[in-house]
Amino acid sequence: MSAFSVEQWLSSITFKSKPVKRTDQHQNKSKPSPWLTIELVKVIKLEDQLYRKYKAFPFNLKLKQRYQKHQNLATKLIREAKAEFYSIKITEAINNSKKLWET
Repeated sequence: MSAFSVEQWLSSITFKSKPVKRTDQHQNKSKPSPWLTIELVKVIKLEDQLYRKYKAFPFNLKLKQRYQKHQNLATKLIREAKAEFYSIKITEAINNSKKLWET
């Protein structure tokens, strides 16, 4: 057996015993948060993009500052959306404790 055929044989065994499993990034089966709007999703995606760029170039100070400002903005908007959503739910269920705890 030559070295090439041994490598082929080993790779075929490895491939047969460990099939490649493809995963989809958008395969999230969980129910989305009710306070999560399309605008917030866009803000979060932009934050993720800036984070990846910042990690690729960690010594770029302008990129770091831009990422941090956008991160702070995203956190602020998420907190405000959650607070608004839950305050509305609480005021709707003010006299119904069962409905209140379902939120």
